[in-house]
Amino acid sequence: MRVLLDTNVLISALFRGGNPRKALERCIRGEDELILCRIILDEVDEVLAKPKFGIDPIHRVYFLKALEDISDLIPVDEPVEKLCRDPDDDFILACAVRGRAERMVTGDDDLLSLHEHAGIPVLTVRAHLESV
Repeated sequence: MRVLLDTNVLISALFRGGNPRKALERCIRGEDELILCRIILDEVDEVLAKPKFGIDPIHRVYFLKALEDISDLIPVDEPVEKLCRDPDDDFILACAVRGRAERMVTGDDDLLSLHEHAGIPVLTVRAHLESV
């Protein structure tokens, strides 16, 4: 299954484990195909660079490279259209559509409020894992 994991899911997978980590591990094992774009990777990098996380820059590079290696990296230059309450999330929708994702997995309420976009369900991590 082609799955877009949003930034908050990837960060939670790294720091909190639980269901976000299970969702990422499904991609690592090849049970799901991870869909990402440079915008998501840049956002992950930006979050991990915050001093509160205490992540060494080299470890950030390794994590980002590992994500790239297991993902189908979709080029997204502009959002599909202005749909989301948070305009920055329109790029996530564009990535999902252009990457032919079968579902978007997020903890972002702005995205979850859509329920689906272009026929692609927007699910919490729990809902995603319960339906695979």
